Amino acid sequence: MLNDAGQPREAIELLQRALKTRPLYADALYNYATCLAKLGDSEGAKQKLLATLAIDAKYPEAHNNLGAI
Repeated sequence: MLNDAGQPREAIELLQRALKTRPLYADALYNYATCLAKLGDSEGAKQKLLATLAIDAKYPEAHNNLGAI
């Protein structure tokens, strides 16, 4: 993924497009959160993690990252 390759801004653009067609896509929301966190936007990352958990309450990585913010 672009975020792992050090390109979180580019990844966010693609994730935003994916979420326009599938707004309840938990994996895309989670990945969006990790991109925001990498860019230093803790509040934005928290909001996306909470949105991820609203869709899938058992998403373990989202719980873990939310606890780390």
